[in-house]
Amino acid sequence: MPVEAELQKSIQDSPLQIMRHSAAYVMAEAVQEMFPGAKFGIGRATEDGFYYDFDLPRSLTPGDFPEIEQRIARTIAGKYTFVREHWSRLKALDYFRSKGQLYKVELIENLPDEEEASVYQQQNDFHELCRVQESGNWPDEVMICQQHNFLDLCLGPHVEHTGQIGPFKLMSVAGAYWLGDEKRPMLQRLYGTAWFTQEAGFYGPKLDFVFRDALNREWQLGTVQVDYNLPERFDLWYTGEDGQCHRPVMIHRAPGSVERLVAILIEHYAGAFPAWLAPLQAMIIPIADRHLEYAYEILEALKEAGVRTEVDKRSERMNAKIREAQLQKIPYMLVVGDKEQQEHTVSVRLRTNENLGRMPLAVFIERILEKIKARASDL
Repeated sequence: MPVEAELQKSIQDSPLQIMRHSAAYVMAEAVQEMFPGAKFGIGRATEDGFYYDFDLPRSLTPGDFPEIEQRIARTIAGKYTFVREHWSRLKALDYFRSKGQLYKVELIENLPDEEEASVYQQQNDFHELCRVQESGNWPDEVMICQQHNFLDLCLGPHVEHTGQIGPFKLMSVAGAYWLGDEKRPMLQRLYGTAWFTQEAGFYGPKLDFVFRDALNREWQLGTVQVDYNLPERFDLWYTGEDGQCHRPVMIHRAPGSVERLVAILIEHYAGAFPAWLAPLQAMIIPIADRHLEYAYEILEALKEAGVRTEVDKRSERMNAKIREAQLQKIPYMLVVGDKEQQEHTVSVRLRTNENLGRMPLAVFIERILEKIKARASDL
């Protein structure tokens, strides 16, 4: 096994990661209790916590966290043991199909021939509760995981029982495409963290900056949190105005990445940005080469006004240029020909294929600048 793979495996199998992996499944059970029709994706431990992906009838919000955490706490207090059981693939497929868990069915169907998943169980009467008729001749096995009332595929390992899960906290919820494929359903990824001791995992009051997109989905784009823990762990102090030593309070500020913000904006607008936000706000389209000189005069005037503009100087038909600009979702197309050149006007088309007709260049500049200044959503 390569050194990198060994290191990654050692991290995944560390006691802390095993405990977090178990916490992800207990969290999934809590969500199942709240949403009996929930469909489940994949849950994993991460470097600083854990997550699980859900397909739910409505969006989760931070307002749901207290109830989910209460349900998790009850399961942890129950000290339900994890018991491993092997199933044939066909038995697992029949079971998950019967429960409508199509994401699990897809995972099983796509397993390599020699692959194993895993099953854990917490109840002695599990066989009677979940007995599934076996048929066919499937030598391959998968392993299945059940804690309390939640059954799932799982590679493991887990803690011995839920009581070994330490202090935990739900952190945030975000969107995640199934299997990371933007063409597949968007699931809700619920993040949490868990630690062996109380002082290592928790901080203080927190502000989450959550935005709602065009599909009414919530995205957390930033966090500000008070941390009383690290100053104590590092024994930080300062001398106050009273001459005495005081413990400082640390503030964690995570404004989010520019890349994530841009990605959400692209999805929210489906690439059709309003004029003020569009990277290219207007495309000048000369009908023939003899109109290029006038096109560049317009370009200079628009640039001087602060409008992001280009000239499509390709030797293509006008309609082809207009179509290309529409596909790029450029807000405005300024078509110029003989009449426009003589009258010092522009023929304005919108990316929606609406034709605003000819207008003086000064009038168009005034129009687009008003839209930009007002940050208008319409054109």
